[in-house]
Amino acid sequence: MNCPPTGRRSQDSWVTGTLKREVEPRHLTSQPMETTEPSMEPTYDTDTPEQICNACSATDSIVVSILDATITASSESVCFGDSVLLDAGAGYDNYNWNTGDTSQTIYASNSGSYSVTVGDGVGVDNDYSMSFDGVDDYTELSDLSLLSEVTWSCWIKPNSYSTGTFGQNHFLTKFADLNTATPRELAFELDNGKVTINIRDNSVAQWHSANSSQLVDLNEWIYVTASYNKNVSPSLVLYVDGIVVATDDLYHNDINDISTPLRVSDIYYPFDGEIDG
Repeated sequence: MNCPPTGRRSQDSWVTGTLKREVEPRHLTSQPMETTEPSMEPTYDTDTPEQICNACSATDSIVVSILDATITASSESVCFGDSVLLDAGAGYDNYNWNTGDTSQTIYASNSGSYSVTVGDGVGVDNDYSMSFDGVDDYTELSDLSLLSEVTWSCWIKPNSYSTGTFGQNHFLTKFADLNTATPRELAFELDNGKVTINIRDNSVAQWHSANSSQLVDLNEWIYVTASYNKNVSPSLVLYVDGIVVATDDLYHNDINDISTPLRVSDIYYPFDGEIDG
């Protein structure tokens, strides 16, 4: 055993097999400390303190299985207006596509990137979403830019939304300031209560947008996704709960990159509610 014994009246330590006991004096006097050196095989009496180890170690093991999902498509290309069946494979307990679908298979009718997360066992309910007060709350991330092909998605649960000329509430944004001449990059937002994705052409100071026509339901979770790919048509696609609700095909260049952190909620147009990944 390699840990110190404990006791109130004496202090013991093991030294190469020899028990060395130092007996403390009872009074503060000039008398020397009394020390005894037992043999290599000491004997014990009732005063020997209990050996309590506070730094013992133990080992255990756990098996972690890495799930390797493979998406198969019924066809690699389809005609305009048709769709292709995507299958994440059987044998999993839960599925989570980037479109918001939670089934094993989905139909894809729009160009873009499709991904799925699979899991075994019952999905875990948690309350780890970020809450924003709609006044001055936001989270600042790194200066991340994906300019020619990108998908943004998150869950939102709005408590309220702004209306009028400045009726915007950003939930994901790269937006420098309120000066309209300042370059911007993107704003994924509620615009007067409607989910909207905006990307910016700073060369002509113009937004390109895809807007939902429906107002969001307050205090309800909504899964929102937007994708941009300059090489396909339509280039900008907006999804709400896995359904295409709007597109835009007027811009086919790189999204303008600005040196501004990516933010969840915003300084200037803050979001009121909860946001989760």
